[in-house]
This record gives sequence, C-alpha cells and structure tokens, in this order.
Amino acid sequence: MIFLRRCFKNAFAAFSLPIGLAAVSPFGLAISFIGYPKKSRRNGHFHATIRVANHLAREWVESAAVGGDKYLPLEVVDAAATGRAYLLEHTGLSVISDIDDTLKHSHVACRRTLLTNKFLRPYETIPGMAPLFRQWWAEGAAFHYVSSSPWQLYEHLTEHLADEGFPPGSFHLKQFRLRDHLLRRLLMLRRSGKLGVIRNILKMFPRRRFLLIGDSGEHDPEIYGALARRYPLQVAGIFIRQLEGEKYLRRRYGRAFRRVDLRLVRIFQEAEELANVNVQ
Repeated sequence: MIFLRRCFKNAFAAFSLPIGLAAVSPFGLAISFIGYPKKSRRNGHFHATIRVANHLAREWVESAAVGGDKYLPLEVVDAAATGRAYLLEHTGLSVISDIDDTLKHSHVACRRTLLTNKFLRPYETIPGMAPLFRQWWAEGAAFHYVSSSPWQLYEHLTEHLADEGFPPGSFHLKQFRLRDHLLRRLLMLRRSGKLGVIRNILKMFPRRRFLLIGDSGEHDPEIYGALARRYPLQVAGIFIRQLEGEKYLRRRYGRAFRRVDLRLVRIFQEAEELANVNVQ
C-alpha cells in the first residue's frame, strides 16, 4: 500500500505545480520570437515560434557526436526549468510511435486497468521494442513519440523510456488541467487528437518519410490508414502491434487500410518480427 501511494504521489504531483510565465532562451544563442503571447492559456501552456539563425542550428547539429542527441538546450529565464528543442533534417526517415500498449503495457481497453497502470504501478515496457528502436536510431532514423497522456506526465514518460534504452526524440502529448474532471477527461483524451498531431508533423517535414507504429487497442489502424491515403509519398510503412486476446480483425483492417498499398502494412505481436525492417 505504501508503494502504491508513492507511485500515485509521484505521478500526480505534476498536476498541481504552480503556473507562471517567463521568457524562453536557448543557451548563448541569438533568437527571435514569432507570435509570443503576453500570457499563457488557462492550462498554463502557450504557443509561439522560436526562430534560430540557420547557421547556428547547423553548427549545433554538426557539433553533436555521431549517433548523439541533436538537441538545442533551452532554459526558462527567472525560473528553475529547462527544455530541449529537437533538431531535425529536412530529409530522412522518421518513426512516429504510439506509447501506450505499443512501447509500454497500459491495457487501454479497460478503464480501471488503464488508470491503475498510469498512476499506481511502475511502467512496464513491451519486450524487444527498445532494442529495435535503438537499431533503427543507429541506422539514422529520427523518432517522434505521440501519446494521449497529458503533458504533466512528460517527465515520467521520458525518464522511463530513457532508462529502458529508447532513443531520444520529440514528444507530443495532450494538454490537460485538473478542473477538466480528471478521470472522465483522461479517458476522453484518448479518443481524438492523434490524427491532427501526426498530420502536423508530416506537413512540417514534407520531404521526410515516416514509419507509423501503433497497436490494435485503439484507433491507430484507422488513423494511420487515413494518413497513408492523404500522404502516400511520405508514409513508408505502417506497423500495428496486435494485442493479446484479440482476434485478427480482418474486416476491420480491410476497412482501415482500403486504398493503401498493403505491402506497407505489417501486423505483429513480437518486436522480433520487425527486426528485418530496413530504415536506411
């Protein structure tokens, strides 16, 4: 019981942090802001574009070690907070991956189990996924982690994935505030938004190719199928992890991937089944 309370306290603490507004600045670099807001939204978030001179960003990428992290460190002025901007080439291959039931066990089909795994239990990684991602990363792939988890769990997710050996990448989580009625809102967040998030990534990097990885527990097949039809030149593959206890839903997949080249689609249960995928 004490262990469960500790897990809940650690996971829930980020939902009650004080909110303030401060300027963001890359360490030692000259920047300019576009659309910088005067105050944050009600949930404490704000959106703006930070423009860094191209030659400075290029110097940072080239100074990174081979296979090393290509991040631009950021700090919040007058606040004990830091961040990182993920630096990405215009061309190349990216892996867009779901997290829940794709990289870690969540059991999203059961509401009680989902919330228990999110707040009361240590995260449990899907076997073999971390070595597979590291292999792709060593071959030059970039990574984008898309999840319906709220931003308040960002530190817990990044620490867990890093500890398990997953490669670095950008994170795309959900905005949430406590007054949105925690349990009901968290469950509703899982039903929408992923399509728009991934679409924005593809539109931001029109010259990159993308592997889309998800699971059969939610709407990943339908979302990825829609993206493949809309961006056929960018979607290089769709990999769906078939959850245990589910039958092979041939009719569902037939609808989800209609008018999609089925050579791009792979249904798997174990990470080893994707070991022969070439990302170069």
